[in-house]
Amino acid sequence: MRVRWLNESDISTVARWGEAEGWLVDSGELSRIRARFFYLCFGAFEENFLLGAIMGYAHEKTAWLCNFIVDKSRRGGGIGTKLFEHALEAIAAEKPTQRLFAEPNMAAFYRKYGFEEEGACGRFVLRGGAAALSAERLRKLETKDAGALLKYGAEAFGEERSAFINEDMIFSSSLMLASPNGALHSRMIGKSVFVGPFVAREAAYNDAEALLRAVVAIRGLKPIAIDLPMENGEAARILKIYGFEQTSETIRMSRGEKVRERVAMIYGYATAASHG
Repeated sequence: MRVRWLNESDISTVARWGEAEGWLVDSGELSRIRARFFYLCFGAFEENFLLGAIMGYAHEKTAWLCNFIVDKSRRGGGIGTKLFEHALEAIAAEKPTQRLFAEPNMAAFYRKYGFEEEGACGRFVLRGGAAALSAERLRKLETKDAGALLKYGAEAFGEERSAFINEDMIFSSSLMLASPNGALHSRMIGKSVFVGPFVAREAAYNDAEALLRAVVAIRGLKPIAIDLPMENGEAARILKIYGFEQTSETIRMSRGEKVRERVAMIYGYATAASHG
């Protein structure tokens, strides 16, 4: 077995495995991650047969590992360990902080490599077909204001993510909303709407609710998914008011230099990627 960069021709296999695991990420999204960060996307191969895959993407200070999966028929033989170690070495050389969202049963595995738990991340979903809400506050929001998201996002995440955010803005399905104290980005991935980054200054609950109300009013006929830090109880409360249901929970883990997040500002991560 050997580990090498993933090719575009491998993406359909990864997507098929992901569908079997219940991923919400489609092959187009996987292709975009691979195209942009090919040097952080690896596969384990036996001759020319793909046995497992892992992907990474980078921000200003941090690099994230995601879409980590091994063919069900080959699990338990050390393939995932070798693949992860190879990817971790590459991603650690790229950025001083490495992060991931871990399934609870995988947390012990990541701890062996120096990852520490930061808190829980809950995925909340509003099922498609929700009735559009009255949006009397829409006139207070401005669209396509990337500057607001860069400003508030840097406060919330402890790093500027300008290149990543501006890249996301090119998609025709991108919708950027901004208020005096917050910002929200959303776009279509597959048949679902993913919200993130979604940030609001601490105690700016009215702004956060106005942004959420707007995206539900505009896009509520499609399923809407949001990942948020569970420590932000106000965010979870607001999501539940608008009919979102928690469908899963993972563990935020990091290794290397600490990047201080202000979780009270974070109402949604920009993570449509599957968990590890």
